[in-house]
Amino acid sequence: MQFSTRTFSEMSLESCTSNFSALHRKKRKDSKIRRQRTTFTREQTLHLENEFRINEYIPRNRRNALALYLNLTQMQIKIWFQNRRAKDKRIEKAQLDQIYRNMILSQMYFLPSSW
Repeated sequence: MQFSTRTFSEMSLESCTSNFSALHRKKRKDSKIRRQRTTFTREQTLHLENEFRINEYIPRNRRNALALYLNLTQMQIKIWFQNRRAKDKRIEKAQLDQIYRNMILSQMYFLPSSW
């Protein structure tokens, strides 16, 4: 059996410091004012989706023009495209998972009963 060479007060001080750091991080996180989430209008979403169908990665000059036209910031356009690519990736993964599950189930269905 291995015993710690630290004293009780050293361990207690370490514990208090750790707890203080965790509380400080939580307080700092809670006090941060978050920007309100952007709700895109139907027209904005339609234009963004059409643009996405043309090109998944929007060039800077097109992003600037679209931002002016849709009354959004370039950053909002950029983030929308990032989120849309992530959504496509999620959907594609879910479809592949479903195909894989169907393949496994069909193989199990056709297995001989002697297995």
